[in-house]
Amino acid sequence: MTQDAARILRQPLSGLPKRLTGLGEGDLRSLLAYETEHENRLAVRQIIGNYLTGINHPEN
Repeated sequence: MTQDAARILRQPLSGLPKRLTGLGEGDLRSLLAYETEHENRLAVRQIIGNYLTGINHPEN
């Protein structure tokens, strides 16, 4: 597991503002599992980074 993935897993996702939780905790954990098992790591990391910064996620 990458350091970024470990850091993300330690964060309380339920505590993020609603507008940042477009993917949901299960989706983020699925992305992290995918990131560790597949070669398309850069794209997955970009999605995770977007999730954490609230980029490209609609207001709920």
